[in-house]
Amino acid sequence: MENTEERKVYSRWSTLDATEHIAAGLREDNPEMTEDEAFEEAMMDQDAHEWAWQDFCEDLTNLLYEVNPDRLPWAATVEGFGWRSQSGSLDPFSTMNGQELLWKILPNTECAFKVYHDEDENCIRIDNAHHDKPMGGEWYTIRPHKEDDEDE
Repeated sequence: MENTEERKVYSRWSTLDATEHIAAGLREDNPEMTEDEAFEEAMMDQDAHEWAWQDFCEDLTNLLYEVNPDRLPWAATVEGFGWRSQSGSLDPFSTMNGQELLWKILPNTECAFKVYHDEDENCIRIDNAHHDKPMGGEWYTIRPHKEDDEDE
């Protein structure tokens, strides 16, 4: 759907990226550690993963307030959902919490995704990947819902 090469990624999430980031920090603190040792230790550190997830969700929450300073309800659409590449929508719904937003729109499975802030359209776009869409291409568009949107 989107030409991602022209868009700047606002943020991204994957468990692998988080683990690699944690491992890099471990190696910085313990230069004698091998990459494999640091990665294995990082995989086991659930607290560090939780902190990374919380930081990511806090950044997304900040973006919600930037895109929707009036705190209107949201409208979300998806294109290319799952192995059948379906489309759908969810609107209106209310949240100003990044984690809650993701729980409302993404499938309940391990996901890796890139978040884009489309300033021209004043919306958030998410390119999501998971077991049914391993290369991504499951595109979510989230924007403030306006009452006059229902008339169109």
